[in-house]
Amino acid sequence: MIFKIMIKFNLKGDKSLSHRYLILSSLSRSNCRIKNLAMGQDVLSTKKILEKLGMEFETREETLITDNSEAYSINPDVPLNCGNSGTTMRVLAGVLAAKNINCILIGDTSLSRRPMGRIINPLEKLGAKIFSNNDKAPLKIFDSQIELKENFIELDKPSAQVKSSLLFFSLISGIHLKLNGRIDSRDHTELSFKNLGANITIHQNHIELLPSNNLNSFEVNIPGDISSAMFLIVFAILKENSHLYLEHVLINPTRSKSLEILKKMGADITLHHQTNELGEQVADIEVKYTENLKNLDLISKDDLPFIIDEIPILSLLFSKASGLVTIENPEELRLKESDRLESILQMIPSSKLEKSNLVIKGDNLLNVRSIQSEDHRILLTEKIYQLINENFKITKEEKEIISISFPEFFDFLEKLMKKEA
Repeated sequence: MIFKIMIKFNLKGDKSLSHRYLILSSLSRSNCRIKNLAMGQDVLSTKKILEKLGMEFETREETLITDNSEAYSINPDVPLNCGNSGTTMRVLAGVLAAKNINCILIGDTSLSRRPMGRIINPLEKLGAKIFSNNDKAPLKIFDSQIELKENFIELDKPSAQVKSSLLFFSLISGIHLKLNGRIDSRDHTELSFKNLGANITIHQNHIELLPSNNLNSFEVNIPGDISSAMFLIVFAILKENSHLYLEHVLINPTRSKSLEILKKMGADITLHHQTNELGEQVADIEVKYTENLKNLDLISKDDLPFIIDEIPILSLLFSKASGLVTIENPEELRLKESDRLESILQMIPSSKLEKSNLVIKGDNLLNVRSIQSEDHRILLTEKIYQLINENFKITKEEKEIISISFPEFFDFLEKLMKKEA
C-alpha cells in the first residue's frame, strides 16, 4: 500500500507550560484564562491537586477560567496523588512547602521509584521541611522554617523541575535566591516569572530572584507540545510521500534542540509564522519525507538536557540514517519513567553501549524489536515504527499508557487513516 499524505494538525498545549500556567494561575492577582491546556493525565494530576487545595476551574468555550480566591486554604486530609507526573510532584513540593500546607504527595509505582533527593536537599537548605522514603515518594511536607532571606544554591545537574521547585518556593516565601551552576535546562519558569511581573534576572551562568509582589493575571493560548510533535515529525521524515504541517507549536530554544539536530541531518523542515507569546517562541512546523539523512557524529552531553525526552524517538531516526552517532553519557535516561536507556538498547538492534556512551549505527535494515513497556515515550516510539512499516496494532492497555501524555495521538491516527490511498 502506498500512502499519499498531506496532514495539517493542531497539537494540544505543551505539557511543561500547562503544568506551570495552572500553578501560576493559583498565585496570580486575579482570575486567569488558559486556552489549549494539555489534557493528558500528567497535567490533570496537577489540576486535580490544585482543586483539592481550594482552586476552582470552569471551562467556557474551550478556555479554562481559573479562580484562586480560596487557593491553599485547605490542608488536605488525604494524600495528594501525582500519578505518573514527576513535574507535578517536584514542582508542587516547592509550592506546598512554601505555602505551609501539611500534606503527603504520592505517585504511581513508576513515580515512586524516581529520585526526589534532588529537590528535597536544596529545598531544605531554603527552609523547607520534607520527609521521604529514602529520597523517594511518598513525600511528607510540613511547615517551613525560613531563617535566612538570602540564599545561594549551586545546581550540580541540569533539571528544569528542580530549578522550578526552588524558584516557586522562593517566590512564595519572599526569599532573595541566587541559582548558580547547572541552570542550563528548560527555562519556562524563569520566562513566565519575568513576563508576569516577578523581580527575576536571567544571566548566562546564574539566575537571581528578588522578593516580588503577586504575579500578574494572564490570558494565554498554550502552544503545541514540541516533545509530542517530535513523534509525528519523525514519522513524516521517514514515511515515504509524507507532508506534515503542525500549527502553533512551542519552539523555545531550550526545547527545540531536536529540530536543530534534524535539520543538520538533512531533514526537510521549515518554520513559518514565528512569533513570541508571553516570552515563549512559537511557530508552525512544516515537515516532508526526507531521503539520505546523515547522522551527526556526536550528540554531546551538553545537548542532552534539551533533548532528554526526545531521545527514544530520535534513536529510531538515527538507526535509519546513514553513519554512526554517539550520544554522550545518557545515564539520565535511566532515571525517567522507566530505564529508557535499557529500552533503547533492547528496541534498536544496531545500538550498543561503549563505555558510558550510547552508540547507534545507521542504515539499520533490521526490525525494531517489540518490548513490553509501560513508559509512554518508549511505547510511542514503537508505534511510530509500526506506522511507518504499515503493521500498526494497539491494545487497550497501550492506549491507556499513551493517553498519559499524548491523547491526541489517536486524532492524528484518524486523520492519517483518512489519507490512505
